[in-house]
Amino acid sequence: MANIGRIRRRWRGITALAAAGALLLVGAGCSQDGAWRPETTLDDRDVTGIVGSVEPAEPGIGVLAIRNGVDSAVALTDESGRFRLAGLLPGEYGLVATGAGYFIDTSVRTLRVAEGQETIAPPITMRALTASATLRGTVTNAAGAPFAGVRIAVICRSAVCAPLSALTNDGGEWQVDVWSELSTTLVYTFDGFRTESSSVPALAPGRRGIVPRVVLIAAGR
Repeated sequence: MANIGRIRRRWRGITALAAAGALLLVGAGCSQDGAWRPETTLDDRDVTGIVGSVEPAEPGIGVLAIRNGVDSAVALTDESGRFRLAGLLPGEYGLVATGAGYFIDTSVRTLRVAEGQETIAPPITMRALTASATLRGTVTNAAGAPFAGVRIAVICRSAVCAPLSALTNDGGEWQVDVWSELSTTLVYTFDGFRTESSSVPALAPGRRGIVPRVVLIAAGR
């Protein structure tokens, strides 16, 4: 599967294409068995590809088809959450779905595509990112006194995390809600002092985590 860094770069490219209107979204129809399939024409009915949908049905979710570790095709979901990946070579593919406000989904890993056929992918369920776990801790100076006004920036590995931050109060204490199920890095900054950081493992939704005390030391010391 593609690594997260490459997925991020590709997702930025998808967003740019959507903004420019360069990616056309296709209409949809239903077959006699009730399964969704895209409408076809004489020109594209024999296209080798993948069709499917995401849940919840939402437009603008980027779906990548990856074969042998290489991005082979990309599409955006339409207003009904459906997508179509066309022009693929026969073989085995994995799908990666990504969108702002959702976890990156890589659950569809082994989808076999045959020559001249459109393979129907299982529905992809997107999980929403919510700031539903809580971290708290304290910051002191080298003498052990509470350090007020320190900024704590929350950095997560996902491309869809919004910036999160907190400030210490007069007692050097801070608290911030973070994305659950994602590991984070906390960066502590204050003018004239060395920047410190600490890593925090992922927390389950609704859980609270206590971060070990951080000591800020004056720059140049």
